[in-house]
Amino acid sequence: MRKIRNRFKQLIVASSIIVFVTACNPATKTQESIATPAAPPIATITFAPKITETPYPTDVPNHFEQSDNRGDGFIARVLITDTEGLNSQEILTRLLSIYLEHYKTESQDPDIAIKDYKDINVVKVIKDDNNYDGFFEIVAYVEFSIIHVGGLPGEGGIPINSGIHNDWVTLMIDSQGLDNLWWHIGSVFGYFRDGEYFRLRMMPGWGT
Repeated sequence: MRKIRNRFKQLIVASSIIVFVTACNPATKTQESIATPAAPPIATITFAPKITETPYPTDVPNHFEQSDNRGDGFIARVLITDTEGLNSQEILTRLLSIYLEHYKTESQDPDIAIKDYKDINVVKVIKDDNNYDGFFEIVAYVEFSIIHVGGLPGEGGIPINSGIHNDWVTLMIDSQGLDNLWWHIGSVFGYFRDGEYFRLRMMPGWGT
């Protein structure tokens, strides 16, 4: 009887120990990890820098678009490679020779066509004191003589001092030239680079 009682006590003690150990170490429930979706990337907006346009100055002439208002507007050009060894005055003289040769042999405009020309002379080189915007290789006052083809005062019934209309009369140095076969002309000319060419411009009144 005593053995049974002791055995029973041992079982109670063992059960108590099990209950105590279980109470001190409760089972932990593993929670499932819920993946949080990644936030979408924020788009970066880049603004292009504002470009301020510089207005083209209206007081600066566009020489490439300008032609002479005289006759048929012929523009004399010469290849730069064909001017090696020449100074600027010699190049200007050559360009003016090409210009006058056109109005002697090619132009059909009676107001500027000529029978002949001679004595091209660069009288004065005009310095660039903001006078012709630094664009030209040279600007100079040039004199030469021509015979106008449209009729000469004193010839063919045209009276001297008749005021005959032609484009050369406005460039005559003095009115006494109307009495002569050769009209003495004076004006300002210049030339500039136009691609692989030098190009002539008639510039009456510039620098004078």
